[in-house]
Amino acid sequence: MTEPPLADFPTACSQMHDHDPIDCAPETIAKTVDIPVRHVVALLATIACGGDPLPDVETAVRDVAVAPTVPGDGPDTWRVNAETAWWLAYGSDALGTFDLDETANATYHHPAIVAEIAVQVAVMEQAPDIDKRLSAYTADLVDAICAA
Repeated sequence: MTEPPLADFPTACSQMHDHDPIDCAPETIAKTVDIPVRHVVALLATIACGGDPLPDVETAVRDVAVAPTVPGDGPDTWRVNAETAWWLAYGSDALGTFDLDETANATYHHPAIVAEIAVQVAVMEQAPDIDKRLSAYTADLVDAICAA
């Protein structure tokens, strides 16, 4: 039996997944970042200890809960959706949750602060377009709140 000819990408995608091929286009596939597992756990624990999270942070927590754990390229890392990672770092608010002094040197050795910074850096380096878009989005939200 001969193999059928290979289809072009959009045709193959729509045949395999029964949806619009644009959903498989490389630019629509979610970007991921490699995050040390300990940082993911620290951010989730910080969010759990904090007050009512923003809706986007709640969604990020749910995303981590239901997403399959995919090993990252580094040792003891998970590959996490870049937007999810960004919202986890943004929404964990370790300073407020643990009543830390941002001027104290010891604060920057706290595991939750270390995790926030490491995840923010990972997103900035591995998915700078996501970081830029979400930073602008939250800046606009803050401006709107302050103007009200």
